[in-house]
Amino acid sequence: MKISIIRAFGQFPNIKFLWKLDKDTIRNMEKLPNVHTSEWFPHPNLRAFISHCGQNSLTESARAGVPIIAIPLFGDQFYNADLAEKLSLGLQIDVNELSGPDAEHILVEAIERILQDHYRQNAKIISKKIKLTPFSPSERLVKWVEFAAKFGDMSELNLPGDMEMNWFVYYSLLDVISFSIVVLIILVWMVFKSTRLFLSTINSMLLWFTKIGKLEKLKQK
Repeated sequence: MKISIIRAFGQFPNIKFLWKLDKDTIRNMEKLPNVHTSEWFPHPNLRAFISHCGQNSLTESARAGVPIIAIPLFGDQFYNADLAEKLSLGLQIDVNELSGPDAEHILVEAIERILQDHYRQNAKIISKKIKLTPFSPSERLVKWVEFAAKFGDMSELNLPGDMEMNWFVYYSLLDVISFSIVVLIILVWMVFKSTRLFLSTINSMLLWFTKIGKLEKLKQK
């Protein structure tokens, strides 16, 4: 996969690629004049960002106004990649396609698309929205704490139906406890069967050795 990525980068000689890699990987990489490798790249002039699209990567990309090529691998990365596409903040590539013969072509096409003004403009708009949010999270927290301290009773903010739930249903413990009980039962059953099989095997071996001993005594007589 790394070879395909390097070759794809090589088709854009007028564009500098900054590739974050660990030291051991960097030593074994093919060197190209337009590909610079390091362990960290806090650079203000990035035109695009290639990432697995974890939550931190998506947030950093959105706040910096840099379009992202997402290659999700697991967990929330697929949701984040879909969100980036929906917002026209970026596009995504199926990681399985990068192991095939068309990997280089797929990467080249993705890079050509992400460098279009459409993605860059949308990324800049999203960045401005984030930076110009009326209240920062800390300011919002302070305002709500002061509001609650001033008025005390905040029952009008309760969600409909919440207060009618008992604590067991409210904290959604039923499904968690049920699953835990099933897992515990399966584990106990497996331990029981394994112990029973082990004891049965030991018993069979003891009987076999006892029979061998008796036969040897009969032969000696």
